[in-house]
Amino acid sequence: MQKAQTSKQKYVKPFDRGFRVFEKGKIMYPSKMLKGNPFHPHTTAYKEWERGFNVAYYRNLERLDEQSEERSRESFQKIGGKDGK
Repeated sequence: MQKAQTSKQKYVKPFDRGFRVFEKGKIMYPSKMLKGNPFHPHTTAYKEWERGFNVAYYRNLERLDEQSEERSRESFQKIGGKDGK
């Protein structure tokens, strides 16, 4: 549940909060697990937080796939491959 917003606090959308948790790797101590969804299940805010988290996850996955493909191409070229594709 979210606390009442004071005039000095900036409202952060649930999507952005979920995205940041994955992107920044915010961890709950002492369990060392990523922070979970702070919103009540079956609410729009809960779904938006999950959507933000999932978007960050899949973007990271694509980035890792691209890096892996690039490394594979480089190693193929080192052993005598022409274009590595």
